[in-house]
Amino acid sequence: MIALDACRDSMLYRLMSRNLRLGVFSIAKRSFLGMREKFGARFAAEEYQRETGPPFGTAKPQEELPERLPDNIEMLEVLPGAKCSTCGVLVEYNGKDAWIHLAPSDCALIRPVTRQNVPLETWLMQMEEKYPA
Repeated sequence: MIALDACRDSMLYRLMSRNLRLGVFSIAKRSFLGMREKFGARFAAEEYQRETGPPFGTAKPQEELPERLPDNIEMLEVLPGAKCSTCGVLVEYNGKDAWIHLAPSDCALIRPVTRQNVPLETWLMQMEEKYPA
């Protein structure tokens, strides 16, 4: 296992962990972001480096790979804010009792959902193809 203080920010690692096979290391959070599968869905998920301790320290980096997360991709599981799943327009909670569209929309039913980090997920899936198990 590669020690926590030897892990480099934004670098890709081969992992032994509960849910991730590959992950990008975040020095700020002392964790890895990788692709997880649950109930047939695939999405970016985070696991903490083993040395951070129980109960969340489950990722053991085995090998640093030569890939670095591109600077233009945010290292976040989901992007800030929410969007309306009905029309796709960004929405926000008014702080009292309702969600509102942030741009004009003909949508009558706002259904807020988190915004997946598609650029990160796409890059991670490309890395999984490049570095198979």
